[in-house]
Amino acid sequence: MLSTSCLHLAWALASTAPQAADLDAYTERFHAGHVALAAGELDAAATVFASALESAPETANCAYALACVAARAGDADEAEAWLARAIEWGFDDLALARWDPDLEQLDNLERVLFAITSKGLPAVPTRELLLDPALRPLALHGDWLVTGGARVYVWDTRSGELRYVLDAARRRIAGAAFLPDGETLIVAGLDGELTSWNVTTGVKHDTLERLPTPVVGFRVTKNGEHLVARVGAPRSRHVRALVSEPSGDATHEGSSSDAGYTWRIDGFGAVHVLAADGSEVVDLSVAKIPFEGVHIDSARRRVLAWGPQGIRAFELDSGARADVDAELADATRFAASTDGSLLFAWSQESARLVRPTGGEVVWSAEPQGPRVLGVAFASSGDAVAIERYGRGVSLLDTRTGAEKLQLGTDVLAPFWPRFLPDDRTVVDAHRDGTVRLFDVANGSETARLEGHTARVVDLDWSADGRLLASASEDGTARVWDLGTSEELHALRAWSAERRWSSRLALDTGAKRVMTSSIFDPTRIWSVATGERLVEIETPSPVGAWSPGGDVIALAHAQRVQRYDAASGERRGSALEHPTHVAAIAFDPQGRQLATGAEDELLRLWNATTGELTHEARHTGSFVFGVRVPFLRYTADGAHLLSSTSAAGTVQCWDPSTAASEWVIDYRGGNAGSIVTYFDASGERAYVSGMIAANTRVVSLASGKTLFNLAREDVYGLNAGQDGRYAVAENATSTVVFDGRDLRRLYARSELAGAGALTHTPELFVWGSPAALRAAWIVEDGVARRLTQLAPELYDPKRIRAAAAGIRLQR
Repeated sequence: MLSTSCLHLAWALASTAPQAADLDAYTERFHAGHVALAAGELDAAATVFASALESAPETANCAYALACVAARAGDADEAEAWLARAIEWGFDDLALARWDPDLEQLDNLERVLFAITSKGLPAVPTRELLLDPALRPLALHGDWLVTGGARVYVWDTRSGELRYVLDAARRRIAGAAFLPDGETLIVAGLDGELTSWNVTTGVKHDTLERLPTPVVGFRVTKNGEHLVARVGAPRSRHVRALVSEPSGDATHEGSSSDAGYTWRIDGFGAVHVLAADGSEVVDLSVAKIPFEGVHIDSARRRVLAWGPQGIRAFELDSGARADVDAELADATRFAASTDGSLLFAWSQESARLVRPTGGEVVWSAEPQGPRVLGVAFASSGDAVAIERYGRGVSLLDTRTGAEKLQLGTDVLAPFWPRFLPDDRTVVDAHRDGTVRLFDVANGSETARLEGHTARVVDLDWSADGRLLASASEDGTARVWDLGTSEELHALRAWSAERRWSSRLALDTGAKRVMTSSIFDPTRIWSVATGERLVEIETPSPVGAWSPGGDVIALAHAQRVQRYDAASGERRGSALEHPTHVAAIAFDPQGRQLATGAEDELLRLWNATTGELTHEARHTGSFVFGVRVPFLRYTADGAHLLSSTSAAGTVQCWDPSTAASEWVIDYRGGNAGSIVTYFDASGERAYVSGMIAANTRVVSLASGKTLFNLAREDVYGLNAGQDGRYAVAENATSTVVFDGRDLRRLYARSELAGAGALTHTPELFVWGSPAALRAAWIVEDGVARRLTQLAPELYDPKRIRAAAAGIRLQR
């Protein structure tokens, strides 16, 4: 029997006058209480929940948790009293209480819950969860940093607080710039709309103009009189006057740091350097390269100019080409301070903040790889905001290179989550190199595989779910024992620098693993020993095992070659294609080989003899010059699905005749490859591509769309074999759906250093207290930290109920 002292303590605390909530303490204690409750440690759970109630008095969820503790202990009277108190304080979820296994022993549950139906349900404000608001830096001025993506986020650089969220465009944000007053913000959207905002209040002033084509970049001149918008094609520029008509055709202008020279860039990207008296010193239009920025080093008599094609150096007196300094030579992208005295230069491999005069490096990224996505200099030049992939936004002091502030949440975006054969476990790779497994029934992590030092780009596992193989940009393939979460082997499979094309595949019995890429030989390794068994010199971006494991088929350029998997020797002649081969698939019986190439044709071959048996052309509204990068047979071999790239079609074929059974035509609406998965019954196909608008579930028999998930903004949709759950990914989360009606159940987001944050569509959340502190909630444009709403929203019960398919009240 549960000790009554803990419950009496809670009653005493609940009877005291309300006091200011200590939300950090509440989340820590509420989290610990549920951990104890799940472990069956009821006395400990009651004590911690009582302490949590002290931190946040009159908290309905905490009272409900104490009711669950009492019910588990068999004290029905105490449980009903706590449940009544929870209802008094605002608990209103009938569906949760009726589902909750902890309350199933209460005989009078319905009588207690009647109080909810008699008082009606309160109105709930519209809320949005922000897990990664620190998107591309757009503008920096004084105490304000503006970042943007789907919307505009305004940060206070003194406190690191997110102050405003601005709905500034119907499409994504193209750019933002401050006027000299430091309060007026001009925002450009990809929809071509230019709007003006007061950044200190978050209030919209006006819509300045709606351009006929999308804005892809713009800037405001130093005096605040002119706005230069780049629209449409990268070289197209339009000059718009905010106050007065612009003079000449200059789209960007500035001066050297010592004011000895001025420069301007015309509409064609040509640089003109002018002396103090206005005479032209040098015209760099002869370079015939469109430039976007300039730095004049009058002391060294040099001009640096940069643009999409990199950086160039010229002699100031003659315009002749000069050598670029070493600290800038390997950079491919650039940003400069307003006066040109600071230059931020970066590439995939390096990032540096440099004073071009003298070549001083003020700051450089660590060797692990900077992955810089965006840069914004303060108008004063004393600070620069840098966004790095997976690390949020850093605010640097340009005088010392020291980090002044770190903003945003480091969300580890998932990579095509899929089910292991047990149908209960989802495997998810992340860009930090980890592979994480979680229980789909509640979102809890069951294993974490650590060893890769770079992004994981491919996964495969054995049919029994005991072994998993992973490929990474760190150049290794690793084999894992999922029973123990131990790494069995680290295979040095790839040596090329561009390892994003790395692929691997286990054979049917999971005895061997094949590794391949565009740049390296194809290798076959022993899973048991990690020994390299076979090496085939020809690199291949596309390969496949035969079902029996005795043959591998590899594509290279315009041919497919079959090899003996034991010896690496060629089997038969090559299967020739007129264009590059993009996909290969064996049928489940190993009798047929399907190939897709860049000529939009499906070809079916006899897998033994290499004879071409059927050839069929994809149909659709736009199929000229597209690839066929994806092929998959159903488990019984009765259907073959293929997809095209730019055309955006999915087609189902009878593989015995190559007759088309149905087509989904996206009418050119797919930006990348479309992939498909099947359920165990063979009745459904889960179709999704690189853009969310293509995601749907279709009838395999007819091609009819059963569920269209375009509004869910997810891709990589697939289902477990039992059909109970489906999973997909979006920019920040792995999303779990009810497999029957494709209703969203919950999403799970990995936050670096803080664990996972799980959240339902109703915005009930669960995760570590550190994860809770990393997220924001937006209500009517006002941002609040998620911890402020913890007493109302923080609840693992609702996550478990949502995963069980319960429709929550809110």
